[in-house]
Amino acid sequence: MQESTKARTSHSTIKNEELKRILENIFYTEDLISELTTERDSLRLLLSKEGIRYEDGKYVLPPNASEHATALVHEADKLDEHIIRSTKKIIARQRTATSLINSVKDYRLRLVLIKRFIDNKPLDVISSEMGFSVRHTQRMIKEATELMETAYEKEKEKRLSPKGFA
Repeated sequence: MQESTKARTSHSTIKNEELKRILENIFYTEDLISELTTERDSLRLLLSKEGIRYEDGKYVLPPNASEHATALVHEADKLDEHIIRSTKKIIARQRTATSLINSVKDYRLRLVLIKRFIDNKPLDVISSEMGFSVRHTQRMIKEATELMETAYEKEKEKRLSPKGFA
């Protein structure tokens, strides 16, 4: 995958690896969707050169379609399915991240999390925007991520425990 022009932030303050992956994957959302749709559009152009149309959500082969054209349609169908699965995963991760960030009650800590993990801003920019020192911003991020990790662990326990025993 091609590296995005966005600066990637370090999530070293987060100890939970699963939560770290969820937050890191948010940054790759635009890259992944863009890459997959570009690939799909290129494939659709190739299909159109073979006389294959895309109508009403499906590929329409001409009556005299070659094996090559049929294979291209199969490949395009697989790619469309992959795009749908990837999009669903991305949406689920974004919902999880949003829910976890919203679980932090202090609005300043929530704002720091949004600026750091959603907007992907560096510490110096966040501290400047919020009027804090970089060191204080680091402490806020540490506190906020600890609160978020606690909320994540509670949510995970809740999901895994049998109904009625939570």
